[in-house]
Amino acid sequence: MHFYVAPDGDDGGPGDRDRPFATLERAQRAVRAATPGMTGDVVVNLRAGTHVLADPLELSGEAGDSGQGPNRVIYQAYGYGTPEQETAVVSGGRSIVGWTREGSLWRAEVGDLDTRQLYVDGRRARRAALDGGLPEFTLTDDGYTTESTAPLSWPDPVGIEFVYTGAVPWSEPRCGVAFIEATPQGTRIVMDQPCFSRIVALFGGDLFKGLGTGIVPTSIEGSRSFLTEPGMFHLDRTETGRHVLYYLPRPDEDMDTSSVVAPVLETLVAGTGTEDDPLHDVTFRGLTFSHATWLRPGTADGFVHYIGGLHENGDGAAIAVTLSEHAESMPGNVAFRYADRIVLERNRFIHLGAQALEIVGSENVVRGNVITDVSGGGILVGDDRRETAGAVSRGNVVTNNWIHGIGAEYRGGTGVYATRTADLTVSHNQINNVPYSGIFVGQGHEQLVRADGPQDPEAPRNTGAQIIGNHVFDYMRELQDGGGIYTTFGQGTPDNVSRIHGNHVHNENKVNFGIYSDWGSTWQIVEDNVIYGTIDNSTGGCSAVDFGRQTVGIRFIGNFWIGEPVWYMGPVVDVTLSGNTLLPRETAEEVCRADPRAAAIMDGAGLQPEYRDLLDAVEP
Repeated sequence: MHFYVAPDGDDGGPGDRDRPFATLERAQRAVRAATPGMTGDVVVNLRAGTHVLADPLELSGEAGDSGQGPNRVIYQAYGYGTPEQETAVVSGGRSIVGWTREGSLWRAEVGDLDTRQLYVDGRRARRAALDGGLPEFTLTDDGYTTESTAPLSWPDPVGIEFVYTGAVPWSEPRCGVAFIEATPQGTRIVMDQPCFSRIVALFGGDLFKGLGTGIVPTSIEGSRSFLTEPGMFHLDRTETGRHVLYYLPRPDEDMDTSSVVAPVLETLVAGTGTEDDPLHDVTFRGLTFSHATWLRPGTADGFVHYIGGLHENGDGAAIAVTLSEHAESMPGNVAFRYADRIVLERNRFIHLGAQALEIVGSENVVRGNVITDVSGGGILVGDDRRETAGAVSRGNVVTNNWIHGIGAEYRGGTGVYATRTADLTVSHNQINNVPYSGIFVGQGHEQLVRADGPQDPEAPRNTGAQIIGNHVFDYMRELQDGGGIYTTFGQGTPDNVSRIHGNHVHNENKVNFGIYSDWGSTWQIVEDNVIYGTIDNSTGGCSAVDFGRQTVGIRFIGNFWIGEPVWYMGPVVDVTLSGNTLLPRETAEEVCRADPRAAAIMDGAGLQPEYRDLLDAVEP
């Protein structure tokens, strides 16, 4: 059974090829009426154009959105898989019109619009920012003082955020300003709460002292006075319900004719089941997901970022080396939770304001997608939210995706981040031009080592991941202390080890390693990988014995690398090396190309032949 949706359709029609529906919401109602007795796939075909969502498309495990028996519910671009495939965009954005000139700036009145991103002629605009020449700040209990009076001239102080790039080398938290006032000595800046107290608790203790920039801002965003470079914008929210957008155009932009889109929705697709009744057997293919934002960083909670997409979301007292039990990952603009056998195939995720895709459940497949120009990370697999911390994510496959140009706003963005998963496969992806790690399998929570208690043997952990044949390069462009392939905590058991095999990892921009077995990673086979172009040696990690962890049971076999593993923070146990080849640091790639076995690993890594057409995609 096929239904059709077109931007110029009519929800009062039958939804057939000649008289398509106008909205996905109407098509979903037709799907729900068809699934109880389905004898074949139910397919929703999206015709060419931009399908603007008024609300997220919400799929439920109990509302008839799932496939039945061997049959699936499929949302696809019309003509999927044929030369006639059409370009269908699912957008949560709003076109901004009515621009008028105000000096060198252009302004548009936008009512109650709230967003953190703007796209002009398909290019991301940057939030107005002060990157250099910051005042010298003195830390206080609730913010800062400075002898400078410059902050008193910053208009719209409610929208200003302090950014702490490298608070510790792998973190970039953000916190808003509550108010700014004059003092006899200069200026007092009071920061938002609870955001600021959480940043002080996390980064202000002795543990991290001197390790990074600490609680000193490295840039400041969100004032109209910071609009100094073409391609910057500012949203003035001073007057409730009468917000104003300001933009400083690039030289090749004409605001009388340019297309300007502001993301409005935070979620485009939300597929949510329950443990007893998961959403299941749904496919999305050939679609483009665009124009979604994420507003939490602009609230009083801020963005107390720690690692990857993980940020503090509470005042837990159990902060040890990482975060409290309240911490959670940045959400996906397309998200599936308690969802099984979901397939996402050959879609594009672009111009998004959080994590592109989040998937929690089992036997899901993410295959052949392109992810780029995303504010945060690429793909999150597995669950670290407190209320669903026991959710099962088993047997998922992430394969043949091209993930690049992510972390445009939140530089902890990671290509693939997997947490609390079992038997995950991450294979033949190309991940490049990322600000932090390429592939991260582990946990940001210190859930096995609490400051006030012993290890919890029942806590969820990762087991048995298969990280095979990926091509990861040009990584760690902004933050440090990560890797092309990065793991933390337990990675398996003696009977179910994780396997890192046949990957080509090179061109690291900042420390540490190509394949990094950090924070007591255990039970891994690291075999037949080619790793060079790193700042430190190709592999290594932290055993973290002083924090109740120890690296155990890692086998390094047949790798090509520029140095043997380097271990920090305590001894390792039962770690063996065999058949590895030491490469000259300066000519490693040339030497590998001349070695048949190394060349075969390099040629076999990354997208497989049937998906290499993805690399021809025209990107911004």
